[in-house]
Amino acid sequence: MFVTPMSLKDLNELFELCIHLETLVVEKAATLIPEQELLQIKERMDSFSKVKPVSDSEFLQYVFEMNELLHGVTLQYCGNDMLQNVVCGFIERIQSYLVFLQKNMNIDHSQLEWEENAQILHHLMQGNVQEASRALRLHLQNSLERTKIYFHEAFLFCD
Repeated sequence: MFVTPMSLKDLNELFELCIHLETLVVEKAATLIPEQELLQIKERMDSFSKVKPVSDSEFLQYVFEMNELLHGVTLQYCGNDMLQNVVCGFIERIQSYLVFLQKNMNIDHSQLEWEENAQILHHLMQGNVQEASRALRLHLQNSLERTKIYFHEAFLFCD
């Protein structure tokens, strides 16, 4: 896989867009996601809480599956195909870098990822759109900080 070098500025800008657009996605989708769908996600998320990845690739798979569950369902129900396509493109770009970086990822972050996603889900299940949006924003800001660490450790940033 070929990954184009990314500057710290590029990463910050990518996440800035993701933060704004994904919170819009959650706000648009929150009241449209069927309760049964949220319950199924919770059941799957609860099973993830018991998972303790033992390798970088297992951790990455864990993160991707969790993201697909929660971010995927909000994208599915946001009701805006163009928004969905743009956000999916951003997520794919970030994930391509994470695949490249997997040997530098901190497996211990799996619990943090789970807790952040569980908070978003909790607020969605409670019908609290603003808190779900706020929890997603915090999750993405934390993801940015974790990703910066991975990039610095891999010396992947270009100037």
